[in-house]
Amino acid sequence: MPKFIRPWCRHWQKNDMPRDHICDAKVALIGEAPGRREDEDEYGRPFVGPSGYDLETWWRPLGLRRTELYIDNCHPVRPPGNHLELVPPGELKSSIEAMLARLRVQQVNVIVPTGNTALRALFPGEHPPRNITDWRGSILMWEGRKCIPTIHPAATQRQKVLTKLCVADWKRIAEERGTPSFVPPLRRCVIDPSPRERYEWAFAARAYFSETWKRPSAAPPRVLSVDVENIRGGDHQLTCVGLSFDPSWSITVSTVERDYTSHSTFMDAQLWLIDMLSAEWPIIGQNFMTDLYKLVMWYPALRGPLQAAYVWDLMEMAHLLDPNDGGDTREGSPDEPEEEGVRIGMYDLATLTSLYTREPYYKWMSSSGSWEQRQMYNGLDACCQREIFDPLWLRLNERGLV
Repeated sequence: MPKFIRPWCRHWQKNDMPRDHICDAKVALIGEAPGRREDEDEYGRPFVGPSGYDLETWWRPLGLRRTELYIDNCHPVRPPGNHLELVPPGELKSSIEAMLARLRVQQVNVIVPTGNTALRALFPGEHPPRNITDWRGSILMWEGRKCIPTIHPAATQRQKVLTKLCVADWKRIAEERGTPSFVPPLRRCVIDPSPRERYEWAFAARAYFSETWKRPSAAPPRVLSVDVENIRGGDHQLTCVGLSFDPSWSITVSTVERDYTSHSTFMDAQLWLIDMLSAEWPIIGQNFMTDLYKLVMWYPALRGPLQAAYVWDLMEMAHLLDPNDGGDTREGSPDEPEEEGVRIGMYDLATLTSLYTREPYYKWMSSSGSWEQRQMYNGLDACCQREIFDPLWLRLNERGLV
């Protein structure tokens, strides 16, 4: 008969009933279902096998201990063949409802779902459902408390490269466990800017780049983040361009004439954009060679100025810091089925944003049917790129690589 794996906290004894117990833990760890090692454990504790060993290895340098956590599973019984999809849907739903009822009475500050099942248990009914590979590392809110999803440690047994992301997530969890509240980063993403808004942004940008003499020698250089969007399947046909010199402020200019009231207002905006991109300010981007090609094809006059100004690429900076972390993880492995693998672009902007900013995952906006949301997405890309640049540059500088 399958063994029932109870929730765990430092107060509970072997024969305690967890139904109404409230512990003093600040972090709740939510797994998916017991594995073989949990089945063999005398006390029926979750996360005591290889996954538990990895977790305690990651926790130790952060000052976290198992005794400081409340630990529970979405399903209390080891599923057939360790495949949760083989559990009858009604049974799994009942188990999840019971887990949520236990979780709601705990006075934790941070909830940590590991894996898709745990994440979707906290955020049910969404279409498409949330994927752990997208949302890991993001600081979300669940019923007034922080929720920071992370990859299940079992995945690192198959793909060691994921350890880097899990360690970063648990570092964030340890830092955030003191309070249940979260204030997201302040971003002023200006879309469809008026002439006055373009003037204000340009005035501030010129002032920013003219004050380079005030920068300490060890400080990151002042740069302009540039990001472009194009019509899917439309080759190099641009839809908008986002600029940011300050991580809290971006401006997105449409390159589509129908977004303007007249041809003259359209041309004014395009000439303003060309003026900003020709200002010889150092430019940074993410995989910017692609954006550079699109910009040059759309604005041939920018070929020389952009090639001269393009200085840093976040993807290349991250690769220089961690050249052996695998690039894009593989989908599974040669001796395992595809569904056993986790696919993450180790150098893509979503991953870098999760590592170097506190901006929650926003890439879903790129496929939104709202044109305003897609422009906002472009502005967030520009802001996040600008924010990521500074810590990457500082790490490279510490290693003597700049």
